[in-house]
Amino acid sequence: FDEGAVAGTLDALRRDLGLDQEVPIMALVLVERCAARSPGRCFVSAANWQHVLICALLLAAKTWCEDPYTVSDAREALSDSYDLSRLPDLEAEMCALMHFNLSVKPRTLYEYYFALRELGRTRLRAQGKATTPVSRKTQPYLQR
Repeated sequence: FDEGAVAGTLDALRRDLGLDQEVPIMALVLVERCAARSPGRCFVSAANWQHVLICALLLAAKTWCEDPYTVSDAREALSDSYDLSRLPDLEAEMCALMHFNLSVKPRTLYEYYFALRELGRTRLRAQGKATTPVSRKTQPYLQR
């Protein structure tokens, strides 16, 4: 898997589940937390990365959305595309790794947002595509 596949999958899942645009960013924060707290083993692999993303999206949605999503909601929306039979086990494992700390501070959310935005801009420039200039308001976030 590569960053293009991850970005495409996150975008498709966000649309399929009807999630706010902030939820995938929060999901990436949660995935990174889990990966950092599981030393000695590869938490995200080529075999499980899509399931990890789905689970992280659901956990992020539970903290972000007014009407939180459940495993049942995910099964209903995604069962044609993914085998979600182990999703409750993965959710429990991720929650345990994070010690149930599912909240993401606004500052962290925006740091990830601007880092991802700059990564996207860099990729577009590398492909020779035009990008819009960064406003003065957002430049301090990019320099961290």
